[in-house]
Amino acid sequence: MALIKPKQIEGGAGNGGGNTLSGAAIVTLPSGAGVYEHEEAVAVPGIVPGNTILAAFAASEDADENEAWMLDPAINPVATAGTDQITFELSFREKASGPIKLIWKVL
Repeated sequence: MALIKPKQIEGGAGNGGGNTLSGAAIVTLPSGAGVYEHEEAVAVPGIVPGNTILAAFAASEDADENEAWMLDPAINPVATAGTDQITFELSFREKASGPIKLIWKVL
C-alpha cells in the first residue's frame, strides 16, 4: 500500500468554505495478460469512513503506459473511504495492466 500525502484545500466548493482533502494516486495493475477489474487500497492520512470521495483518471504524459482515453474513461474509478485509506475499484471493458494515475477529492 502506497502512502499518499493529501493536500489541504481551503474554501473548497460544496463544503461551506471549510477545508477539504484532495490528492493523486498511482495504482498498479498486474503486468502480463491484463485484468478487467482491479482493487487497491492507498494510505491517505486524515480520511475517515464517512468521507465521500470523487475519483477520476488523471492527466497523463505521452510516455505513460496508460492514458485515460485508452482506458475507456466512460467507466470512472470508484473510491471508498476507510480509516486513513482510500480503496479504488477500477473496471475496464478491455484488459489493462501497468500503472494508472488517479486524482481524488473529498466532497
